[in-house]
Amino acid sequence: MNTLPCAARAELAHTLARLDRETAYCEAVQRHIALLTAPGAEYAPYTPLHLAEALAELDRQALEALSHLFASGNTAGAGLALSVLIRDYWEDLAKSAALRMSD
Repeated sequence: MNTLPCAARAELAHTLARLDRETAYCEAVQRHIALLTAPGAEYAPYTPLHLAEALAELDRQALEALSHLFASGNTAGAGLALSVLIRDYWEDLAKSAALRMSD
């Protein structure tokens, strides 16, 4: 019969409990990010002011990639890339806020 020694079972139980707490924490942070980035919320990415801020914060590499997409006529790709860049910018800010609030 293969049974774990008492110390190993206790360590396993402790590790599993820690993982459960970490998972619950991560899920709570993700829920908070979703609330913060929902339409009309503080970190909603697609408002005029938030759009302008995210565009102003794009780095040179992102701007060059967008310029290339537009110049090559790939407006659908440029639009998708722009949407992702803006959403990611505001999700990062929301994640920082969510983590500060959870501490």
